[in-house]
Amino acid sequence: MEKTLALIDQTIKEHEQIMTGIKASEGIANDMAAILELERPVEGFVVGRLGDRRQNLKNLQKSIEKVDKALGQHFEREEKAILAVFEKRSRSLALAFALLLEEHDDFRKRIRRAEEMAFELFDSNLSREVWEGKAYGLRAHIRHTRKHLEAHATSEAELFRALRKELQKG
Repeated sequence: MEKTLALIDQTIKEHEQIMTGIKASEGIANDMAAILELERPVEGFVVGRLGDRRQNLKNLQKSIEKVDKALGQHFEREEKAILAVFEKRSRSLALAFALLLEEHDDFRKRIRRAEEMAFELFDSNLSREVWEGKAYGLRAHIRHTRKHLEAHATSEAELFRALRKELQKG
């Protein structure tokens, strides 16, 4: 039982780490938007701003990759080890947890889409107007993913606490 409780605690801690990674990605996307806003008045006077965008996009791509890797490992653990604990202990909790696990595919798709969107911005010769529109779209996509992931993690944490109580009862 100690091992199982440790697994539950580790999973809850991973939720916190993943959310930190998602917030970092969102922050980079927000920074890109802020740079675009700041850039407008001085664009005519400043040469070479494309390099700043490219560096910010590289940072964003790295951040998304880190989140993708962390989520992949986390989801695998939940879908196998944690689900098995739920199934052994409580059918009703297991059913509720299984519903949450169905959201994992959506998160995987959303992360892949964010990677595609960032790559498209990085590897493009789009006009400034189109580039900005796509950059704002990416920012909104990341923000929505983060909010959805926060709600998901909160729901899972509630189930983990309920499972923990069941396990401590004996």
